[in-house]
Amino acid sequence: MLAAVGIAARLAAARGVDPFPAPLLVGLLVSAAGPLHALRPAAGITRVGAGIAVVVLLFCLGLDHGAADRRTAAATLPAGLVLAVDAALNFVPGAVFGLLAGFGLIGGVLLGGVTAGSSWAVASATLDRQGRFGNRETPAALAVLVMEHAAVAVYLPLAAALLVPGGTSARLTALLGSAAAIAAAAWLALGPPPTLPSGLVARLRPGGPPGPLPRTLPGGRRGLLAGPPSGVSLGLILAGTALAVAGAAAALGVAAAGIAYLAGAALASHEAWADLPGVRPAVAALRDLSAAAAALALGLLVPGAKLAGAVAGGAVLAATTGATKVLTGWWAAGRLRVPGPSAAVGRAGRVRAGLILVPRGELALAVGILAALAGPGRGPGTGLAALAAVEVVLTGAAARGLHLPPRSNDAGRPGWYRWTVPTPAAARPEPPGAG
Repeated sequence: MLAAVGIAARLAAARGVDPFPAPLLVGLLVSAAGPLHALRPAAGITRVGAGIAVVVLLFCLGLDHGAADRRTAAATLPAGLVLAVDAALNFVPGAVFGLLAGFGLIGGVLLGGVTAGSSWAVASATLDRQGRFGNRETPAALAVLVMEHAAVAVYLPLAAALLVPGGTSARLTALLGSAAAIAAAAWLALGPPPTLPSGLVARLRPGGPPGPLPRTLPGGRRGLLAGPPSGVSLGLILAGTALAVAGAAAALGVAAAGIAYLAGAALASHEAWADLPGVRPAVAALRDLSAAAAALALGLLVPGAKLAGAVAGGAVLAATTGATKVLTGWWAAGRLRVPGPSAAVGRAGRVRAGLILVPRGELALAVGILAALAGPGRGPGTGLAALAAVEVVLTGAAARGLHLPPRSNDAGRPGWYRWTVPTPAAARPEPPGAG
């Protein structure tokens, strides 16, 4: 199966298609095809592997965006209005579909998250592969993606708490614990940056101003995260941290997956985090690896008997929420005002901004796995997991098939608003032709 995942990803990349759904397709194929059932690992191994993969994936997702990203997104578009429009157009249809499909209130909340969360990994990879970071409409799409990730920090811990084993008291404890963790993470992310006591600064950096710890300690000794660490060592530190935090949360009766995401978001909010050498490549590599493992595990968790019925419902859901995602990007790009001779984004650019939001990815995988692991009687089960899997596959394929190439007046603006290296709005270079 691992060899098949690698081959499928290579074939997709060679044809200019994002390889994100490849592991999911392999897992679904093994689950649906009777002769391939012999390749499936034991159910216990799959469930444990899925739990580990989703915790590490969510921790890495929390690390994707720091305070600079959120400030830049808020400077681009009004955050509250964007989140309200995004929720109305994308969360509500999924939640209503879940209620009508018989998944209950919890299933509606979970399916709303599946349809509301676009994939940052797929979107950024597509923009980079097609050279569209300089397009006029791209800042609006990226701002929506960052704001969605910020909203996940509130949504995911509370949604995951609804699936905690036990009765009403256990779920209430998990909800209260998740709410407390959200408040703590918000204080860490939005509060003032920590400063060192003057006595400690005097010992570590005589005569130096209060501030973060220096990377080189007295006597030439270097800190744990100083220097250029290898991707493997830093990736192991990150993965171990994610599992330790999730294990502590589970021991306290709090939803482990949501707390892992909050821990990553709180860590990424500190400005010094992005300056550590080797962080971004290590996080990206660990995120891609855990996403592939989570996608494969979700495909294996979906019974073949549930897949046939999920295809029809998933097609309707993907078509409906794909259209609402395009509408979201159209609206967001229409509110964007680009300095220069032409202030408004054109119609083709507004459509492209919507299409880049269509693929679902990491959040859909996480919600599908959490629903599948919850088991009967404690959530919507594998039926919703099958819908989430179909949503990921179909929206990824649709985004590729509906690709709209840029026109000459929409592209060719390199160096402006490249979010791979986020910068505050005040320090961002002016776009060509501005003033």
